[in-house]
Amino acid sequence: GQLEKKYQQTQKTKQNYRSTISQYQTKKNELNSIKDKLSTQKNESLTTIVESIANEVNIGDQIDRLKPMTLGTTDYYDETGVDAVLSKVSLENIVHFLYRIENYDKAPLHVKKIQIKPRYGKRDELSVSMQIATIEIKGDEGE
Repeated sequence: GQLEKKYQQTQKTKQNYRSTISQYQTKKNELNSIKDKLSTQKNESLTTIVESIANEVNIGDQIDRLKPMTLGTTDYYDETGVDAVLSKVSLENIVHFLYRIENYDKAPLHVKKIQIKPRYGKRDELSVSMQIATIEIKGDEGE
């Protein structure tokens, strides 16, 4: 009876180890894919990415300013951003632009701040200022 109980406990322990190892391997693969995504982003600057997205949505000529800035830093990553100002933009174009930024597949982009104001003379045209941010990973492959 005691051997049977020990055997069952050992089997449960083995099953726990197997599930823990499986979870570890899954998380490690997810982490590696995130690192790969972040490392491929270093080839292009954030201002270039934002400008190309604006050109895809046909508002590239309405960009008044793209100013790079550093938003924060830790031991593991730097958070960089772009202060963007657009003028004479329709609401539909802004929505498409924001959608493209949030769903950009080559780098993790997100909008930190946004301010939308209608123009005084033409209420259907908007002036938009926003901060678009991404993270750049630090460290070596072995870390």
